[in-house]
Amino acid sequence: GTRYFLRDALGIAAGLNEFSRQSDMYYMANYAQTVNVIGAIKTTQTDSWLEGTGLVLKIYRKEFGARPIAITGTPEPLDIAATLTEDGEYLTLSVVNATHKEYELNLDFLEQKIAQQGQAFIITGENDMVYNDVENKERIYLLEDAFTLQDNALRVRKESAGIYKFKLN
Repeated sequence: GTRYFLRDALGIAAGLNEFSRQSDMYYMANYAQTVNVIGAIKTTQTDSWLEGTGLVLKIYRKEFGARPIAITGTPEPLDIAATLTEDGEYLTLSVVNATHKEYELNLDFLEQKIAQQGQAFIITGENDMVYNDVENKERIYLLEDAFTLQDNALRVRKESAGIYKFKLN
């Protein structure tokens, strides 16, 4: 079957960002070939694990909001999309950093008033060429952690796709 690297997972996250930004044109999108061969889930006769692409799909489905909001002035090379949760209580930012360096992301482009603390869900790995397989199911992994903004900015890990969840004030 196909092997998916962290850079493939980052591409899936950037694709989900684009679908969100263009949601006035897209009603639905599906991921085909879900299991084995070119799938996001790999299995043996006795085991299973998520490829990095599957981990992105799982976390974005669970944590990324459902109501896209327009944002402007976001810095390249970061790929950023924003949503509100269905209940309107949280703003979620999806930030993809496909580069080999860490960035500080100033949130001055946000018009919404957000809490200074939040929850982060970061998909990353040792480098962008790692992959999950039967011997090493978590080379691409999820970091889940609380954070506090420093000077209205986030530190964005290199080679990562993150969802940052903020309570709206």
